[in-house]
Amino acid sequence: MSKAPLFQQVIAVEAVLDKLSDIAPAGFAIALHVKFSTPSFMFQTYPADWMSHYTQNGLVLQDPTVLWGFANQGRISWADLEDTSPDKVMEQAANFGLKYGLTIALEDNASLSIASFANTQREFTAEQADALEAGVKELHTITAADQNLSVERWRPPDAGPQ
Repeated sequence: MSKAPLFQQVIAVEAVLDKLSDIAPAGFAIALHVKFSTPSFMFQTYPADWMSHYTQNGLVLQDPTVLWGFANQGRISWADLEDTSPDKVMEQAANFGLKYGLTIALEDNASLSIASFANTQREFTAEQADALEAGVKELHTITAADQNLSVERWRPPDAGPQ
């Protein structure tokens, strides 16, 4: 199987991210090909104030979505996650408007990817969850062939400055 040129891979990744952004306009975090605790690619579109709060408080270490992703494969609604973290990460996310969400984890060829998607209004429908899961699988596949893509962070064109 021949490898697509780098620019074609970048275009393919951006097309999938655009679709995912349409389904999850409140934002997402997608960690592809996680080795130990570091992803080869990280795409984030959550609101800047949440990302700043999350980072400054080191919430990744106790985030139930991340912990679930390291221990499971498949998908889970945030409503079904038990938040036993001392800082109540899910409650904090809700305070920033990220009340509903879905986490997806997949492992293929010994490579783990974890993604979480937020919605401010309601749970994702089954059709939306299927599309989000398909998008994560597609990103995992596109980036598996050549993990040297230069795209580190993606934001939709209308999201403004980071």
